[in-house]
Amino acid sequence: MKSFLSTAIPVISETCIEEALTDMVQMGFVDKKGGVFQPASAGWDFIESSKIYSNIQPTPLEVALVDVDSGKVVATVAAVDSHLGGIRVAGRSYDLVPGGSTTKQRVRSGGEHIDSPRYHARWLPYAFDIGASLAGLFGLEASSLIALRMGDDLVLMTWLGRLMNRVLAQGLRKQGVDVADGPFHLAVKGSVEATVLDLLRDTVRDAITNNPLASVNLERMVDVGPHFERLSPTLQNKAREDWLDADFLTEWVNGIAELRIIPADSELGANLLALV
Repeated sequence: MKSFLSTAIPVISETCIEEALTDMVQMGFVDKKGGVFQPASAGWDFIESSKIYSNIQPTPLEVALVDVDSGKVVATVAAVDSHLGGIRVAGRSYDLVPGGSTTKQRVRSGGEHIDSPRYHARWLPYAFDIGASLAGLFGLEASSLIALRMGDDLVLMTWLGRLMNRVLAQGLRKQGVDVADGPFHLAVKGSVEATVLDLLRDTVRDAITNNPLASVNLERMVDVGPHFERLSPTLQNKAREDWLDADFLTEWVNGIAELRIIPADSELGANLLALV
């Protein structure tokens, strides 16, 4: 409940809380008795059902690194390049031992290996701050739009988060561009290197003028929860306006001065591909 007392932006006002509770009463999730709000029958059904977990993504496949001498798991990773012969985990070097399975890799302390295993990116679908932190970790400047050439795709590392990348992808498709999106990137098909910055600027301008979140079924774009469409039109519109941060998007696209292509077979390229 401390979030209701926070002075951080956006401030949760008394009016905002009253509107949300009124909506929940109208939807049958909450009852108001004697000035006290409590879960109604439909509210308890939702709380106790598995639907509350419907937006939680499944845990990705992981590989346990098992020390053959001690039998202990020394780390859990996304993947290991077996041709390396060994890896370094938490400052210690390990030789890769034959055997194991798709979820288990046998290792033994030894060697002077410097290569690391691949780790899963622990991202939040709507948070751009994780992407910004990763870009900072790799020493990437905000003035450069980093891209990787993968076959017919140009992978653009925007670092914006899934929601904003969905907005950009929606706008690019309006311009006839074949594009797929993820939490950190956009994968654009075709030879668009010479025009991609102009395409993004046009897309942002159009999105600000015609908010794509204002007229589409959001559940087809992002996981907004199964009950979003049951909110009142007033609260729906407020949410859609808040989710499209026009100032942030404008500052982001205007700050890009160049498109920088990173070789996919470079060390940085391999690290970026692990996030795609």
